[in-house]
Amino acid sequence: MESHELLLQWAEAQGIELRGIRPDRIPGRGIGIIATRKLKEGELLLRVPTTALRTKFTVPKEITRRLPRTISVHGLLAADLALDASGRYDEWNAVLPSPADVEAMPFCWPRELQDLLPRRAAELLRKQRAKFARDWEAVSAAAFSLPRPATVAPATPIPSSSPADTDAKQDSQQQQQQQHHDTQPLDEARYRYAWLLANTRTFYYVDARTARLPREDRMVLQPVADLFNHATGGGCCPVAFGDADFTVRSGAAHEAGAELSICYGNHSNDFLLADATCSRPATSWATTRSTARRRATAPRSPCAC
Repeated sequence: MESHELLLQWAEAQGIELRGIRPDRIPGRGIGIIATRKLKEGELLLRVPTTALRTKFTVPKEITRRLPRTISVHGLLAADLALDASGRYDEWNAVLPSPADVEAMPFCWPRELQDLLPRRAAELLRKQRAKFARDWEAVSAAAFSLPRPATVAPATPIPSSSPADTDAKQDSQQQQQQQHHDTQPLDEARYRYAWLLANTRTFYYVDARTARLPREDRMVLQPVADLFNHATGGGCCPVAFGDADFTVRSGAAHEAGAELSICYGNHSNDFLLADATCSRPATSWATTRSTARRRATAPRSPCAC
């Protein structure tokens, strides 16, 4: 069973409703959302209850209590992504872009290639790198560790001795083996990958709790909805959010098999290049109209354009 099929089973258990749609692999575009039947304009396609979201308020206390209260929600969600070993989100994580996908972003390019970016894109990238540096400074100072992949140390032969000596030596060996698969420090590469995932896949979201936060911190991660690819123009699926759920409706009539998309805001090509490794045709350029994190009501994916 493919990863996006396992995701559907997991999503159902979280109370997520999909109506007439499903995720599927789309040539050249990664995983996207397609219609499974003929759809009418205005039909409810997806409902994600707020209980399924990953937010500032779902980050485990063992993480939040070790970080300064001033850390951005972006940085906090990235720490949660990087450190989570609960297994709770395995099916969701399986459909996220891989580290190799993320490495294609200008953020990860060699400096000599970054120097070739258009001026506006280069400015956006510099701001992005400054934000990452602030978040990583806070996270690295907390000295987090995560489980190390289990390895078993070679067993040392135990010479003949009394039963008590044998038991003591076996206990010592077990302790040595345990040290080989205990923990490892959270390094910058792992955190950067998580930070870029959060940067490209979060949604702007306002409910009773996030409304109290600064605009740039009103961001959440949500499953399935983050698989909609981006498009502009008529036919994009409108979205809505509130205290109970996030919903996506059909923006036009669609035939079975059609890909469905979300417009995540009117952004310039320079912004899309710096922030999402993509750009639009010249005929659909638009200026960046929002500030702060520039999230409208949909995600930004490095594979979404």
